[in-house]
Amino acid sequence: MNALTEDPAPADMTTLVRLVVPRALEFVPLARVTVAGYAARLGFDVDEIEDSRIAVDELARILVEVGDGDTIDLALRGAEHRLDIEGNTTCSNGAGPPQLDPITSQILGAICHEYGVVVDSGAVRFRAAILAASTR
Repeated sequence: MNALTEDPAPADMTTLVRLVVPRALEFVPLARVTVAGYAARLGFDVDEIEDSRIAVDELARILVEVGDGDTIDLALRGAEHRLDIEGNTTCSNGAGPPQLDPITSQILGAICHEYGVVVDSGAVRFRAAILAASTR
């Protein structure tokens, strides 16, 4: 997918967690741990928690590789067995949208209800929604 979805998160999604880490691969595990804890809080089972960790790992890696900012900004929102993850960093103007390799696309397609990565106005951004099995 090469565009962010425009579907707003449900109105009852009031809990917001933000994480800002240096734009370096060695800090991606912090995002993984944060997402795992948040997914557990939303009632995800063990396999769904691991899937959420894998998804944020893939998406954060894209920000590290495509972006050129000092930090990655992640935002997590969740309620009712749904986890929305957004991330962004700056990138050079004129940078093209990242081409996801087939394995990454397959992983994200299997885990995420919806996802997208775009480059626009000097920023690279992703958005993903992950649903617990009870809501699929």
